[in-house]
Amino acid sequence: MTFFRSDGWVKTVLGQAIAGAQIYVCAQPADTSYVPPLPEVQLYADAGGVTPLSQPVISDGLGTTTFTSHTVRILSWLSMVETSSRFMRIKP
Repeated sequence: MTFFRSDGWVKTVLGQAIAGAQIYVCAQPADTSYVPPLPEVQLYADAGGVTPLSQPVISDGLGTTTFTSHTVRILSWLSMVETSSRFMRIKP
């Protein structure tokens, strides 16, 4: 099976990193009327797809996230405590 790595970051409009942002990764088409949105994609912490990663993915102190998935077309739902919810597309 082929796996795709995704590296992303979360930042404010001023460019400041947002630590602790919750990222939900869903397959297309996604139903975003629920929290968490559906259907969620199985994520992995390593390139070989051995170590499962639970959702939501939490951004680190620099606002970065990294995960591996076997799904090519995904939608990432960004849910932050400090601001309103937003959509962000991640293209592997």
